[in-house]
Amino acid sequence: YAKGDYIIKEGDASNETMYFILEGSFAVMKNRGESIEEVNVLKSGDFFGELSLISSQPRTASIQVKSDTGKLLLFSKEKFIQKTKESPGLMFSILKATIARLIRAEASIDKIIKALPELDPAMATRLNESRVDNINVFNYVHNLHNRIMIRGDKIYSEGDKSDGAMYFIYEGTVAVIKQYHKKNMKITTYEKGDFFGETSIVSDAPRSQTMITVSEKAKVVRIDKDILMKIVHISPGFLFSLLRTVIWKLIIAEKALFKLNMKVDDIYEKKN
Repeated sequence: YAKGDYIIKEGDASNETMYFILEGSFAVMKNRGESIEEVNVLKSGDFFGELSLISSQPRTASIQVKSDTGKLLLFSKEKFIQKTKESPGLMFSILKATIARLIRAEASIDKIIKALPELDPAMATRLNESRVDNINVFNYVHNLHNRIMIRGDKIYSEGDKSDGAMYFIYEGTVAVIKQYHKKNMKITTYEKGDFFGETSIVSDAPRSQTMITVSEKAKVVRIDKDILMKIVHISPGFLFSLLRTVIWKLIIAEKALFKLNMKVDDIYEKKN
């Protein structure tokens, strides 16, 4: 590709392709209403397009060649799934990068919002389909220790030291609680088929939320890094299932962040 070429444009329909950068630099451009802004620069070793590859959602940003030339490796969805089953390490690298992006998005949201907005019906349907698929994948993984929780039981609390583990809800409902001005507020709930706490797989940061059982009972499976890699060898599709869930969380968070930024910009313009 030559300097100035667009690889994908924000709002384009997904072609179920993701891209690995072999050479060059690429600008990430976002529509901010009245202007197009460069929000990031990707270089050799980076990748993009994974959100649309997994979710089939429209492209969330434009990617333009910034260097004199650029060289990309393209993966179709079918080829991506095949390659990552052969090489789980590739999937895990993408998972870690996606979780890191989710951490940044959620940290930004925490500064300006106290709850995520309601999902539109189409996205809620896709999220529920993802949960069912997660359960189906998980049914192939046996002998994992699970805890039976009752209403009011905490899995962990905001500020707890990370234990390097994530969790999967096999039954029941768990609420996400955050403290604002010394008051506990429910942000959202996770249901059967959801993962949570996955940021501790890639980060040693303290827990950023309190997770508490709100159903009469719940069955929660704890998964640390060692167990995660054992699961991957038994069921390579598990990492893809986890990545898909993280990507849906990221899509929801970034959509919320975009709407909030637009509101903040609108308020600023009215004041000035």
